[in-house]
Amino acid sequence: PGFGIAHLSRVGTSASFTKTLGREVWIADRSRGVRALTESGIGPHRSSRSLVDERDLQIAADERSGVFTIDALGRVGRFRDGGFVPVATPEGVRAWALASGNRGLYLAATVPTDRAAIRIYRRDGENFAPVVERRVTGAGTPTTLVEANPEGGATTETGTLTPDVTLVSLPFLGISDDETAWVAVRVEENGQVRRKGVVQLSARTEEVLHHHYGQPAGGSGALQLPDDVNNVDLAQSGFAWFSSVVGAVRLGNSQSVTFGEARGVRGEVVSDVLVGTGNRVWVAAAEGPGYYFRQTFEFRMPQAVRAARPLALALDAVGDVWGAGGNGLVRFDGTDWQIYGADVLPVSSFVDL
Repeated sequence: PGFGIAHLSRVGTSASFTKTLGREVWIADRSRGVRALTESGIGPHRSSRSLVDERDLQIAADERSGVFTIDALGRVGRFRDGGFVPVATPEGVRAWALASGNRGLYLAATVPTDRAAIRIYRRDGENFAPVVERRVTGAGTPTTLVEANPEGGATTETGTLTPDVTLVSLPFLGISDDETAWVAVRVEENGQVRRKGVVQLSARTEEVLHHHYGQPAGGSGALQLPDDVNNVDLAQSGFAWFSSVVGAVRLGNSQSVTFGEARGVRGEVVSDVLVGTGNRVWVAAAEGPGYYFRQTFEFRMPQAVRAARPLALALDAVGDVWGAGGNGLVRFDGTDWQIYGADVLPVSSFVDL
């Protein structure tokens, strides 16, 4: 019948999720696996390919169905004649993420000379043209700027200086039909680097919305959002859907709603979301794929589909839903499922499609 706090040795980790089970604390360590913290200390990493969150490559297409990719070093390539050829990126910026939009291919970049700035480009012909650049401000207490009265007496307030965010990387990008950009951010705070939600910016407004966990810092319309969201789908009008370790998260109508185990997502952890045809929202969940329709989730799928456990989802031109993971590919044509494994594929382990 007591409670105490003890300062233990620092755990070298990039933790994205923790859960207490009895007298043990289990930590999800980004890109390394899971490990247990017990009274005797921290245990070894336990990992599998299905636990890797951060991706080495991203895939996106332009308005002419040209396929592009970007690697962890910010190098962009275009698929042509059976291979990828380098594509020049804008000078003076660090490219991080690609996304497809209704007007083509988009690129998110940071500006080394201004570590609080995000710049969005759209590919125009053979070059990337700037769309919007905005600065991200922090959640600290603004500093009041004052001007001294040379004749003595009271000083005059001349404005406030809001602390900036120090951007480290931009894990992913989403583009809506009106060219609003949704950019995931990794930031440096108090000497530590961590994910901190998503920044929403547009050329149509100077306001920048920073959706993240805790007190929203950017813009009057900022909403609560898990810091470690993995992906975004903007195809449902008025809503943004995100995947996260606590479920699928929906932003819209001035609300943030998390769909976890309590709201019907089996296994709670969601690695990808997809707005499909017929207003169904598909999720790649820990216990297999499912979809949200008419205020409820449906996970009754064939056993082979559940066993495939896709990590990534995509919609093709005819409306078929595709899933990819460590056990190959699955496809749903609206009526039947098709499974593609090692018997027909050159490789059977995928992280994106």
